[in-house]
Amino acid sequence: MNKILPAGAILLALINASVPASAAAPKHATRYQQAPVQQQWFGSGAPIAGVDADSPAAKAGLRPGDVIVGINGRPINNQSDVDPFLAGSGGHPLALDVNRGGTLVRLRATPQQGKLGYSYWTLCFFCSTDDPGPPPPPIPDPPIPTPPVIIPPPITN
Repeated sequence: MNKILPAGAILLALINASVPASAAAPKHATRYQQAPVQQQWFGSGAPIAGVDADSPAAKAGLRPGDVIVGINGRPINNQSDVDPFLAGSGGHPLALDVNRGGTLVRLRATPQQGKLGYSYWTLCFFCSTDDPGPPPPPIPDPPIPTPPVIIPPPITN
């Protein structure tokens, strides 16, 4: 240990003496530049429940259980994030980033008429299965019966 420390100090002195400070780093590297904050690449995703046979989604390789986490490099958090991409594709292919069992897979699919041909789940936070739905139409009150007219018999004297 006593020999290592002096040897390291001598080596450091030799390195510093042989390389001038101006040549150690280029001029543009002397300033500190903060790296930009990188945006989130993938969202929480839109899960796929089913894929229609012979649909663009099936041809692209989309499977039930896949989760679409990005389209064309943009993060996807739910199905409402997917719909604008499908509607605005204009028949051009989309790059789908799919989470398949923990593995990221990139698929290429071309929507037809704004659809890929898959089904998805929706979560309803304000719905319940015992919801009665709209109220039934009002039942009109029954008509009030008119009392019978009783004609008294004629009086005879």
